[in-house]
Amino acid sequence: MHKFTAVAAVAAISTGAFADSVVIDGLGGPVNMESLPLSILGNAPHDFTDGDMATVHTSLHGSGIVTDGFITCVLLNTDAGLTFAAMIDDAFASNASQIGGSSSIFMATTAPSSAEWYVNDVADFDAAFDPQNITETVAASYEWSHDEGADAYAWTNLEAGDSVSYNWTLDSAPGLASTPFQFVTWNGESWEVLATGNWTDDDQFAFSFTVVPLPAALGLGMLGLGGVAALRRRMSSK
Repeated sequence: MHKFTAVAAVAAISTGAFADSVVIDGLGGPVNMESLPLSILGNAPHDFTDGDMATVHTSLHGSGIVTDGFITCVLLNTDAGLTFAAMIDDAFASNASQIGGSSSIFMATTAPSSAEWYVNDVADFDAAFDPQNITETVAASYEWSHDEGADAYAWTNLEAGDSVSYNWTLDSAPGLASTPFQFVTWNGESWEVLATGNWTDDDQFAFSFTVVPLPAALGLGMLGLGGVAALRRRMSSK
């Protein structure tokens, strides 16, 4: 069962420059995450399909990255633009966890209104246009069974200068790894784990990132990323 709501807040408007990397804060010091092109998120708007999720996990597995039992954060250049995705557990690995029962975690994330959202189970996600707001905040409760469940949430169409924050709260997640958050970067040849994160004593985990612009010479000839209106939405699915 997944429940999503969204509210608006005020923040800076993004610069519109080209980018393909981010700087993450909240991991004991700033770290740089680089992206890899993957042809996903090209279907209906907002639809992070099971096939898209399988493509991301398969790419990570190809570099020996274990995603089963983890919340894996990854940066991609997709059909929807620069994309920061949080891959929640993994139902596609041949050795996916067979732990019974369910887990529950809460996520709140804020991004500029020029960013687009993509989520699994998009058919149950309702959106409404609200032109007055310049940021959007999504609050999501994830409940899933480890023997068959996985999920994904992504911000796309990210532009240089954009800032995005995440706050996670643990309810109960017996099937997650003891250090469940991993941040994976593309090193030019393969994926590698850049940093990891764990719950605090009060079962919280927070981080933020800023999109870094490409050098001017690399941006020449690239298509700009268009802005989109702020959204207000609510989701409930099983």
